[in-house]
This record gives sequence, structure tokens and C-alpha cells, in this order.
Amino acid sequence: MNLDEIIQNIHFKLNNEYIMLKEPYIRTYSGINFTILNPTSEMINIDDIAHSLSYQCRYGGHSNKFYSVARHSIIMSYLAPPKFALDALCHDMGEAYIRDLPSPIKKLLPAYCNLEDNIYAKIAFKFNLNNPIPDVVKQIDQDMIGYEWDFFMEKKPNPQLKEFYKKHFSYKNINQTKRDFLQRFEELSL
Repeated sequence: MNLDEIIQNIHFKLNNEYIMLKEPYIRTYSGINFTILNPTSEMINIDDIAHSLSYQCRYGGHSNKFYSVARHSIIMSYLAPPKFALDALCHDMGEAYIRDLPSPIKKLLPAYCNLEDNIYAKIAFKFNLNNPIPDVVKQIDQDMIGYEWDFFMEKKPNPQLKEFYKKHFSYKNINQTKRDFLQRFEELSL
């Protein structure tokens, strides 16, 4: 289902005339009404993004320890070449508005993927990011799944990655993660 079909589905027919229901939106942490289908640049707020991603656990919440999308993004920003560090930090920002879904579920929901791409495009424009997401960032994201899976899901950390796990996967509370995300964003946005 493409974006036009989604928009069509929020209309209802009355006397052979389509009437649009109120455009769907979410209320963000800061109180902004973020319209899902057609967000404006003014609706995109870095504090809302940091807050939401810090509270969202990866892997649908099924990891052995709380591990947020924000922490994942922070780590990726340090693994990326400096030229792509901001792109790596921001690659999942769309999920702040429509939630993180495990990859196998995402693949079954093309309409979700279209929404995510549309929201990311607006975010990329606002924060001067590459769009589409650079291949190097996509590769780091894939590599991270392997590291995270071994550590958080299989509970069988790779002994060769002991220092990596210690440096990056030690628990940080939600508020610290949010501060770290905002600080990293500020550093990379200069």
C-alpha cells in the first residue's frame, strides 16, 4: 500500500462523496501534534526524537536487558566514518514517530515502510542528512544486529568482542541515554 492509498483509507464515503477524517497525528512528548502522513519541518523536534528513541527497546522488547533505539544509534555514530556519523546517529529517527518494529514484521508491512521513508525524508531535509541513508550506514546497522543479537538475544557474547561490549553495551538509564543522544547530535551538527 503506497502513501496515496493510505491517505485514501482515512476518508469515508457519505452520499457518494469522500470526506476526510481528521488527519492522523500523534501527540509528542513536547506537546506537538505530529501529523503522520504529512509532517512539516516545524513538527520535527530533536528533544521529542531523543525522548522517544531513549524509551524504545530494540527487538520488540524481547532482549535480555533494556537496550534502546537511541543507544543503538549513538553506538552506530561512533562506528561510522566521521563523514557519516550524523547519518548513523539519525538513521532510525523516523521510529520516534511511528515506533521501532522488528525487521521481520517491517518486511510484512510495506505501508509502514513507506511512512517511515516519508518521515525520514522530512527529518533528513530538516537536519541536512543524506537521503537515502548511505550504504555505509546500512552496513553498520547490519553489523550491529550481529553484535546485538549475540549479546542481548542469544546471551552468548563473542569473546573476541569483550571490549566492544564493555564499552558500548554497559547499561545506561533512559535519562542518561537521552542526554547522550542530544549531546552527540549537538557535537555532530556543528
